[in-house]
Amino acid sequence: MEPSKKLVAIVGAGLAGLGAAWRLAKNPNLKVTLFEKSQNISGRAATRRKSGYFYDNGANYFGTENQETLALFKEHFPHDQLITIPKPIWTFEEDGKIKEGDPEHNKKPKYDYKQGIKTFSKLVWAECQDKVDLQYNKRLDKIVQENEGKLRLVSTENEDLGVFDAVLLTPPAPQIADVFKTSDLNDKAGQKELQESFSECRYKSIISFALVFKGRLEKEYFALINSDRKHNISWLSFENDKEGHVPDNETMMIVQMADDWSKKYYEEKDEELLSKVFEEVRKIFPEDKLEERYNWGDVKKWKFALPEKTINEKVFEIGRRHNLFFAGDFVRGKGRVLDAFEEGLKTGDLINKEFSSPSSSL
Repeated sequence: MEPSKKLVAIVGAGLAGLGAAWRLAKNPNLKVTLFEKSQNISGRAATRRKSGYFYDNGANYFGTENQETLALFKEHFPHDQLITIPKPIWTFEEDGKIKEGDPEHNKKPKYDYKQGIKTFSKLVWAECQDKVDLQYNKRLDKIVQENEGKLRLVSTENEDLGVFDAVLLTPPAPQIADVFKTSDLNDKAGQKELQESFSECRYKSIISFALVFKGRLEKEYFALINSDRKHNISWLSFENDKEGHVPDNETMMIVQMADDWSKKYYEEKDEELLSKVFEEVRKIFPEDKLEERYNWGDVKKWKFALPEKTINEKVFEIGRRHNLFFAGDFVRGKGRVLDAFEEGLKTGDLINKEFSSPSSSL
């Protein structure tokens, strides 16, 4: 008789969850279910399509020095839509004065896709969707440990999501902390340590704006980053420097606000926020007569955008005792989407090893 498959749940269909799903889909010993709280995959590697524009309103581009990841998006997955952003990133300070950026840093390639950064997530998912059960609109509330250590997942709607042999959690650390606050593990002391460790991992918030202007504003740089961290704007970039993103003779800026500003105004209405941000942008470009060019704007709020530090490593040891695994940008303490993806791959390999899959490869 053929042995029954082990059941694995992945919580979160951002790039960490997708990376793990892609790895685990190759394991014939597993049945994998992927739960996503929203109606979309990809998390903060987000692209919106509106009025003929494709724009990245979360992570703005990607890059890595990891050779396996480079090989994936440059060779393994279809790459006819892959683009590089040729212009450099410059800096500005509290006074708004613009300066040239770090030449060494600007040598590193900046990648995107003609239809936005979410394309990478779609390509990853396309290769594993036939072997992974993806369930949308399922927000995890708690984990209940049952006989023989198996893990039952319960949604915030009190829906029984099933019993699993292993669970991988990939949401932002504060949301994982909330899960352990209400969970029921056999090891109460370990559960408390998990809840406290994930609670201590703080995140910066970002409100991201897309601002569209008539006519093409040509700059020597693709983006500006606030180098002294004293300005209300932390990042400003031009989507029209990405092939395929913006119609001809139009300009779209992506403006991402600093953590303090974003938290202060997080609950304000979009129109009020757009008015405030427009004034901040106009001060940086006083000669461009932006008030005469302005067309329309869009707002996206990211409550848990960037982790401020790495998670305490003890969570991995405690988790392994209960077949609980963790992956995400909180592992490295940097808000980089490919870091999250690489952690998903690594954790997928760990779970495969736990359940005796042959070593994975591209």
